[in-house]
Amino acid sequence: MDAVKKTVDLTNQLIGINNDRQTWYTKALNELTGIENLDLKSILEELLEQAKKFANELSPFVVINGQEPATNTTISGRFQFFWSDIRSTLAQLERKQLLVECEQIENTTRDLYKNVLDHAPHLSDKLVTVLQTQVEIHHMSYEKIHALK
Repeated sequence: MDAVKKTVDLTNQLIGINNDRQTWYTKALNELTGIENLDLKSILEELLEQAKKFANELSPFVVINGQEPATNTTISGRFQFFWSDIRSTLAQLERKQLLVECEQIENTTRDLYKNVLDHAPHLSDKLVTVLQTQVEIHHMSYEKIHALK
């Protein structure tokens, strides 16, 4: 696979996982109720905006190579949403379970970013810089979720 195609594929995977995050956090915010969850709601809103921002920051790296940025979610994300939907029909997600779900999607995101950065020799320095910045921001958000758990 040539470097341009690999860059587009890897970048679109990251856009896809951020699309997953947007979908999941929108769904979680819609299900979250109660004054006791205001702190969690604030973090979920932050994560939703972060996912949108990350996808928008990555899109030019696909466009510059003459391709379209991913607009869909990932296969693993669709499975996770399906499973979450099944669980939601069985019982309303409780705060602790919601935090576990958040942590899982953020772990998946972290792992994908790590995988992409492991292929850094094929990526432009500018893209690597953007990814490293996103990883740092993502880690701080992950720590907020972990602290609530």
